Amino acid sequence: MFDGTTISELLAQRHTFWIAEQYLHLCARVMPANPDRPEWYEADLDRWRSDDEPLISMGQFVDLAGCLRYATSHREVVEDLPFWIAKMEPLLDGTPLLIKRKAQYEIVVARLRGLGDMRPVDPLAADFIESALETDEAPVLRDAAVLLMYCIGARARGVTAHSDERLMTWNRQLTDLVQVLLGHDPTPSRRCALLDVLATLKLQPDLDAIRESGATYALGPSVPRWSTADWNAAVSSGEVRVVDVLAVDRTGALDALAELVTYLDQAPLFPVATIAEELRLRATQLVDDSRYDAIVMAIDGRSAEVEGGHATAERARDRAITFLNAGRLLESLRDIHRARSGWFSGENSRGMLLSALMTSEIYGRLRLHAASKYYALVAAAIVQHGDLYLFPQALVKAAAADYHQGTWFAATHLNQAAIIAHMHLTEQPFDLSRHVPLQHALFELSIIEALATKAGPPYEQFVKDAIANAGVEELHREIVADIQDGPWWTDLSADELSSKIFSELERPPFADSGTKRSIKWSALGVRWSVEFDNTYADTLVGERLAATAQIMLADLALRDPVLLPGAVTFSVAAGTPASEMDFQYQKGSDGARWEVVLPSIHMRDRDEYDRIARETLTVVHCAVREASVLPDERLESMLFEALDAGVLSNILFGVPFAIAYADSVKADDFARIPRSERALVVDDGRTPAPVSILSFPETAGPGHSLEEGANQAANRYEAIPRLLRSTLPSLRRDRQFQETVRTLRADGWLDWQILVAVFNVAANARMKATPPPRSAEEAQRLQERFLAPEPVDDPLDPSIFAPELLHEALMRSLGSTLHNWGLEIPVNGVHFEALRELLTRRYNYGVDDVSHIDPFEPSSNWVVSTGECTTSSLATLC
Repeated sequence: MFDGTTISELLAQRHTFWIAEQYLHLCARVMPANPDRPEWYEADLDRWRSDDEPLISMGQFVDLAGCLRYATSHREVVEDLPFWIAKMEPLLDGTPLLIKRKAQYEIVVARLRGLGDMRPVDPLAADFIESALETDEAPVLRDAAVLLMYCIGARARGVTAHSDERLMTWNRQLTDLVQVLLGHDPTPSRRCALLDVLATLKLQPDLDAIRESGATYALGPSVPRWSTADWNAAVSSGEVRVVDVLAVDRTGALDALAELVTYLDQAPLFPVATIAEELRLRATQLVDDSRYDAIVMAIDGRSAEVEGGHATAERARDRAITFLNAGRLLESLRDIHRARSGWFSGENSRGMLLSALMTSEIYGRLRLHAASKYYALVAAAIVQHGDLYLFPQALVKAAAADYHQGTWFAATHLNQAAIIAHMHLTEQPFDLSRHVPLQHALFELSIIEALATKAGPPYEQFVKDAIANAGVEELHREIVADIQDGPWWTDLSADELSSKIFSELERPPFADSGTKRSIKWSALGVRWSVEFDNTYADTLVGERLAATAQIMLADLALRDPVLLPGAVTFSVAAGTPASEMDFQYQKGSDGARWEVVLPSIHMRDRDEYDRIARETLTVVHCAVREASVLPDERLESMLFEALDAGVLSNILFGVPFAIAYADSVKADDFARIPRSERALVVDDGRTPAPVSILSFPETAGPGHSLEEGANQAANRYEAIPRLLRSTLPSLRRDRQFQETVRTLRADGWLDWQILVAVFNVAANARMKATPPPRSAEEAQRLQERFLAPEPVDDPLDPSIFAPELLHEALMRSLGSTLHNWGLEIPVNGVHFEALRELLTRRYNYGVDDVSHIDPFEPSSNWVVSTGECTTSSLATLC
């Protein structure tokens, strides 16, 4: 007797795979590949050349198909393709339909991919697809969809006679057939297979739409003779790219895949490898659909069950590289974190190391240099014996992070250590053409040395000693001497050079030369700053907090925490080992300030590492919560989603910051850095600009729609005149108020904004002498009074509606406007200018409007009702 695992292994062998195809309904595309063995191929070639027996069985087809596929994808044996095709052709006549279809498929693909021309086999492709339209077998439909995609590609290369009209007709016919079959309540496995086919068809180029748009879908005339693995590698490396053309129905394709993943638990034998590859190849085209990542995670989860975590990690890495090549840094970061987590084991140490280096690179491109430095130091700390050549590369990345943060003493020290390691651990270490990291290190040292020389002691001696200790004095002089037209900094004074560097880096050079340090960056519309004393202990906690905040913010950037524009400053100090963290909020002039004490790590213990990481993340969590206008439950849900996705493991990747830092920068090394009360260049308070994807979001805020914005405006025009039934008629007759209206309109105010301001001034004037509420019940009664219609024939004095009072009233009404969109003011209050900027840029505040009768026109024929306002109208008064 055989168990399920044994049967699966037997059926996965090429000579028995046909059984799985016929009885388990697997499609031909998942047939196991032949091993890359030229000796095996030559032996089979000799055997087939001497074999004149007629072909009649599935086993013969499988044997022959392996040889045909090998010759198709390997240019060194492409001359054998006509022989293999001729051997396969007898299977087209007098054989069972199953074998005939498979022979058709293989011959068409071989002609296109191997010989570069589909025209001789256009009739075979047509016969396959037309016959598939008469079947209900999902594997046949899957192969027909794939063959149709080959036909469309051939059309774009001009190597098929099939017309656009015929190809798109086939697409529609196959799609209609699949949708009919889905309506027959298939089993979960069959439903998954049909949904897979449906998604494939809907992702195909829409030749009709492309033509109507005036675009051209054309590919090069030659088809590279690559295997599927070669194609995947070429896409990952950026050597080739997936052409982004109008698809038949991308949304519908994701609808199908979203439904498919809900059935995976009920279809344990359904293979997902080809879907995973399709999602990777089309990652940049599909990622903007909010469902894409959930689909990927579900497919990865099934892959991990079947193939193990290592295979899933490789797919995540490949997606990360695809996104990185496309400039999608946040998506690349998300997937490289997943890959790194999947490789977190001893046997995959190299994958883990390379992913750490790639993570450092991505954070650097995001200008999140504290996070970049952390991952570079971690990479240096986890290098194993077989990958020692990567150790200096890791240090160079850490040095680059310090260089861009302006901490040039630290950058000098790390570059020195990197170059020394490079000289000991790499082949031909002085060959700059082979060692790009060495080029980067020497470039940075050249700029640093130039300013240090102009600044004099103690900068000059420290940097020159570092270059000498690294053993590259002569190489450094040669590089500087080879600069065309001489070094650009030669004629600049120390102040001029400092100013130029400050302008380019947006951080002062030698920022670590004083007694105070600050790390600054921008993200999600907020200017972030971490300040601390320039001591070894405080640097460890300060840089740790900065790295944690940057890692968390990069994760939240894909989730949209709706942060108010402004500033957040952490003033952090190191507590004693084993002490508890402490942090206090203070409201600043343009944002929040947090006084933070974080404990130092006092022992190498995993539980200690976790505690420190969680406490540091808690500080960042509270700062984000204070800057966000999402309701607490929604923000907490978002933060828990981030935790579930592994953000804590991103913050603590095996080695905590303090340990990774201490491995590369010892306390004695830190103490040798010269410092004075005043840094070389005074920090003028500027914050580096963010990369575009981390700037203040310009997308519509959660919940906003043009329709809802118009509804809110309409409700205000309906409700407020009823509430101001005495005062508004009076204001219509007041010349001074009419002048105020003209001025406000000229300043860009909408009429409903003027109404809101007038209402708030009037309501506050009538309640001026009211004592503050002492209970929830009193507060409710006051709210009801505030929103009650005015007494009849009791208008307020028009003089109280002065422009400055209306401005103030409108600003104070912004909290209610925020509430209308399902948002909340943070517990510790808000700067109204920041709130107005958020509402204007993300909720169309001051833009959304509807057609209306002029509410301030003296001759207005509005009839002011004395009836009650509706609940919906009152809800959007402000």
